[in-house]
This record gives sequence, C-alpha cells and structure tokens, in this order.
Amino acid sequence: VMVGPDPYAEGQLSGAPRGLCPVVPSRLPRLARFAAAGLTTTAFYFVLVNVLILVAAAAPLPASATAYVTSLGLSYALQSRYTFRARSDTASQILRFLVTALAGLAGSSGAMLFATEVLHWPAYIGAGASCLVIPILSYFVFMSWVFVEEHRSPTDNAPTEASENRE
Repeated sequence: VMVGPDPYAEGQLSGAPRGLCPVVPSRLPRLARFAAAGLTTTAFYFVLVNVLILVAAAAPLPASATAYVTSLGLSYALQSRYTFRARSDTASQILRFLVTALAGLAGSSGAMLFATEVLHWPAYIGAGASCLVIPILSYFVFMSWVFVEEHRSPTDNAPTEASENRE
C-alpha cells in the first residue's frame, strides 16, 4: 500500500526513464513473486525430468516434454494466483497463458538454433540469452495481456490501470 502519490507513476522523478515508470518501485513485490513462481516451476521441472529419466527410465526428449507440459499447470497456478492475484480462471485467460508459454518455448528454441547453427556459438550462450529474454518478455505479456487488470484482486499492490496510463 502506497502512502501519498507515487513519483514514479507520475513520472516526477528526474532521471527516471519513462519506460521503467510502470515497473519501479511499485511493482517490485509483484516482480519478486513472478521470480519466485518461475524459480519454483523451474525446480519442479528439473526434479520431474530427472525422476522420469533416472527412475522411470524414460528417454530424455519425452521426459522433458512431459515435465514441461506438467510444469505448465504449476506455472499457471502460481502466476495467476500468487503473482498476479487473479480472482478466477477464464478459458480466455488460460488460452492466453498457454499461447504465451508456447511462444516462449518457440522463442527459446529459436534463440538456441540461431546461436548454435547460424552464429556457431556455444549452446550456453543461446541458453543464457533465453533465460534472460524469455522471462522478461513473459512478465510484460502476463501483466498486460494474460492477467489483465479486471482479473486482479484489490489486494494486489500494483497501481490501477488508470494510474499506469497517466502521462
């Protein structure tokens, strides 16, 4: 809960880049929740894929695909309820989430192919680029398209849509 006007939302701070005003500082708690949800989902995926490979003797590709699809359910639950405080699920919200997640998977795969096949860079550079870019883009897409304002709980500490659109 903010006390008094938020100088970042009003764009009153000198030197504060206008593009960062919607993120800093009033959205830092949500950004921290987004990171925690992402790390939790990643850890879940990592454990599950290894259990499938090492315990269930699954081949790596099917194990990875199974773990990824399973982790999407956990990711949606955490992002919708914990990060963005959505009060309910709608078919369109779930569809937007899946589109975003699959676009992230395609972007990650594309970045890896571009880094390794076109630029002939080591795979860790493509993986690193994906680990930086995909979560950042996902956060903004989740915030502006998937979990839009009318689906958020009043207890979320983010500014209202009206305050975000002030110029």
